[in-house]
Amino acid sequence: MKNTGKPNYISPQTLGLYLVMFVGLVFAFNAGNLVSEEKYSLLAAVFGALISCLIYFGLRSNLYLLIPVCWSLNGGIGALPLPFSLRQIVIIFSCGLFISGFIFKGVRARASFEGIDVWIWINILYLATVFFRNPVGFSVFSGDRVGGKPYIDVILAVMAYLILSRFKISASRSKQLPFWMLASVFVASVAGAIGTFFPDVGVRLGAIYDGFNPITVGGSLDSEVISGETRLAFLQSLGTNLVLIIISKINPLNLFTLANFGALLIYFSGLIMILLSGFRNALMSSLLYTSAAVIIRERFNGFIKISIFGSIILSLIFAASYSPFKLPFTFQRAFSFLPGDWDQDAVNDAKGSSDWRYEMWKMVLSTDKYIKNKTLGDGFGFRRSDYEIMVDAQNGVGSGFFGGAQQEAFMINGDFHSGPVSSIRFVGYVGLALFLPLIFIMAKGGLQLINKARGTPFQFLALYVGIPIIVYPFWFILVFGDYRADLVAVLFNTGMMKMLSASLDKYKSVNTAEKLP
Repeated sequence: MKNTGKPNYISPQTLGLYLVMFVGLVFAFNAGNLVSEEKYSLLAAVFGALISCLIYFGLRSNLYLLIPVCWSLNGGIGALPLPFSLRQIVIIFSCGLFISGFIFKGVRARASFEGIDVWIWINILYLATVFFRNPVGFSVFSGDRVGGKPYIDVILAVMAYLILSRFKISASRSKQLPFWMLASVFVASVAGAIGTFFPDVGVRLGAIYDGFNPITVGGSLDSEVISGETRLAFLQSLGTNLVLIIISKINPLNLFTLANFGALLIYFSGLIMILLSGFRNALMSSLLYTSAAVIIRERFNGFIKISIFGSIILSLIFAASYSPFKLPFTFQRAFSFLPGDWDQDAVNDAKGSSDWRYEMWKMVLSTDKYIKNKTLGDGFGFRRSDYEIMVDAQNGVGSGFFGGAQQEAFMINGDFHSGPVSSIRFVGYVGLALFLPLIFIMAKGGLQLINKARGTPFQFLALYVGIPIIVYPFWFILVFGDYRADLVAVLFNTGMMKMLSASLDKYKSVNTAEKLP
C-alpha cells in the first residue's frame, strides 16, 4: 500500500457508526430486562432511535436510499398520529429533502425521459380518469364509496419514482444496498415471528409498529393452522430475498463448489423458509429467479444446464415423496403441484385454494355483482353498502353475496389473486391493455440494465433488481398479481432502474476519461 505520509484520521461518519454499534451492543444486553419489566414503549423507542442513527451515519448524503431500504416495511407507526406506513413516511420525508434541496441548495437533479416514462404517465393519467369517474373517500368519512387508500399508495410511489430516477448511486453503495434492503426484510420477518409466537408481546409492540400485531400477522389465510401445522407466512419474503441475494452475487451453478459452500447453505436456508411458509407461488418465484439468473449469465448454454439440473432436482423431489420419511406438511403443500406421493390433506388444501380462485374468477367475470364496469374499471375502493355487507359477513351477520366471510371480503375488496382479473376490476380491459405493454417494456429494460452492468461494480445490484423485473410479466399474467400493489411496484422498480442506469453512465464516463492519455 502506497504511503502518502499523511496520518489516517477516522472520519466523523465512521466514528458515528462505531459509537452507535457500541451503544447498540449495550442496549442488546439490557433488552431482556426491559422485556421482563414490560417496558415495551421504551424498548421500541430506543431501538428505533438506534436504527435511525445507524441509517443516518451510514447513508448521510444518500438519505434518498432510505426509499429502497425501507420498501419492505409496510407496517404503520402506532406511536405517531399519522395514517401512513413506515415506507410511506420515508417517501414523504425523502420528498421533503428533495424539495428543500431544490429550493435552498439549488439542487437541479435531472432525469432522462424515455419510452418507459411515456407508458408510466399514460397509465397514471388513465388511472386519474378512473378516479374522477369513480371518486372514492375513506371509511371514516361519509360518502357512497370508501377504500381510497390505494390512490395514496400510487401517489407516493410516483414520488418515489421521480426521486429515485433523479439520483445516482456510487459503486460502493451499489454493493451495499441489497444487504440494506435484506436487513429491512429481516426486521419485518422478526416482527412477524414475535406476533406469531409471542402474541401477548406482539399486541404490546403492535401499538408502536403494527407489523408486530398478531392480528396483522396471522389474521388471514396466510398463517392459518392446517392439520395441526402453521404456515409461517412471515418467512416467505425473507426466504425469497435470501435466494435472490445469493443468485445475484453468484451464478447458481457455481454454488456447488467448496469455495461457495457458505452461500449454498444460505440459498437452501432461504428455500427452507419458503417451504415453511407453505406458499407454492413463493417457491415457484424462487425457482424462476434461479433459472433466470443462470440463463442471463450463460444464455443458451445456461438454458440447457438449468434444464438438466432442474430435471435432476425434480426427480429427487419425486423420489423423496415416496420415502418413509415424510416431509413437513407445509413442504408437501408447496410441492403438491408436482407429481409424487404427497399427503392427501396437503394436496386437498392446495387444490381447494386453487379451485376457490377459479370459482372466484368465473363469478366476477360472468356477473356484475363485483365488477360493474369491466371495460373501464370500477376504480379503487368499493361502495359503502358493499363494505357494510363485507363487515357483516365477517361478523357472522348475514350470508353476504357469496356466503363466506373471508371469500366475501376478498371478492368485494378485489383480492382476486390474479393480475389480469384484478386489473379488470380496478381499471377495466382498457387499463389492462395499457398496463401490459408497460410491464413488458420494464422487463426489456431490466435485461438491458443487467447487460449494461456486466463486469462493473453495479452488476450485483443490477441482477438483484433486474431478475424479478424480467420474470415479472410471466408472474403477473399467469401466476399471481394485484393491480394495486403491482402498479406501485412498477413505479418503484422503474425508479430503481433509471437510478442504476444513470449511475452506470456516470461510472463508465469517469473511468473512460481516466484511461485517456
